[in-house]
Amino acid sequence: MRPFDYTRAENTEAAARQAASGGTFIAGGTNLLDLMKLEVMTPEALIDINRLDLGEIEETEDGGLRIGALVTNSDLANDARLRKGWPVLSRALLAGASGQLRNKATTGGNLLQRTRCLYFYDRAMPCNKREPGTGCSAKEGFNRILAVLGTSEHCIATHPSDMAVAMRAKEDSKFISGIGAAGEPTGLLNASCIIAVTAEVGQGASTVVFENIIKMDARVWGDEESTTIWIANRTVKPQLASMSIAVGTGGMPVYLPANGAADRPFQTLYGRPIVFTEKCPALGTTGDIMLVNLAHYYIGDGTAKNRSERSIGLKFDYDQTAFRVITYTGGVPMWRTALTPLNGDTLSPIISLATRS
Repeated sequence: MRPFDYTRAENTEAAARQAASGGTFIAGGTNLLDLMKLEVMTPEALIDINRLDLGEIEETEDGGLRIGALVTNSDLANDARLRKGWPVLSRALLAGASGQLRNKATTGGNLLQRTRCLYFYDRAMPCNKREPGTGCSAKEGFNRILAVLGTSEHCIATHPSDMAVAMRAKEDSKFISGIGAAGEPTGLLNASCIIAVTAEVGQGASTVVFENIIKMDARVWGDEESTTIWIANRTVKPQLASMSIAVGTGGMPVYLPANGAADRPFQTLYGRPIVFTEKCPALGTTGDIMLVNLAHYYIGDGTAKNRSERSIGLKFDYDQTAFRVITYTGGVPMWRTALTPLNGDTLSPIISLATRS
């Protein structure tokens, strides 16, 4: 057992002061205590913040909710206002752990929990997230459960919070459909370089045919790069499952494996992954299926502008301190226009299928 100091913060000012001296906050402790037992984390001092007045869910003037960092996952998931206005967040919390853990775990801890990468937990293996500069064992090891996109040469670990994914869901939709104004990213569908492949003559309104896939593939730039993927609404899935290539008087399935519906579909087209998401428009509409090279789309996290603030004035009458965190995220395609080659059709890293009517 490694010795450590334990203190209980009576107010936010004391908690902030103790943390500045090197202490580590603990509330529910459902993640931190496991890490301490494994000696992945060895804090010299723990600061118990459970007595701070951060356990309320309050409505804001603009129709949102202000969620205290000490609200338990169970209380938040079952809050009637959250279930009505933000059901995806409620469902994510309920899917994230057992009832016993949800009763103890806090929303603040949920967002701050550490990755579940096996190599992060194994102190015998190099891990840049645990010990910066030692290397990433996961890159050449067992990494089936780790990240495919958004990685770096230093780490491929994923964030373990289902709640965090749900909170980013609205932001993610703007990377597809954002208009590039009023604080929104310029989404893929509103990129000035996008190429919309037209439907086949006589094609049905709510269909996707193999000829569409062939032509989309022929127009994407950088098709050899691993960052090129398909993005589609789930309503497109039945179209892919029934898609076939004409062979004589019959046909051959495009999307299903050799054993047909008995096996799982490959989840790829032309060897590229298909990501199904509700953020894409529904079947038959421009953008219901897209082929995009994400290496040519910039996402900025606004690190230089992100800030956290606190104020004793907002709730002075209640002897409370208010905290807020403001983050800025933007996105924009690298290309302004599609590329016109010496011979052939224009090319772009963003290809969509035009509306079928």
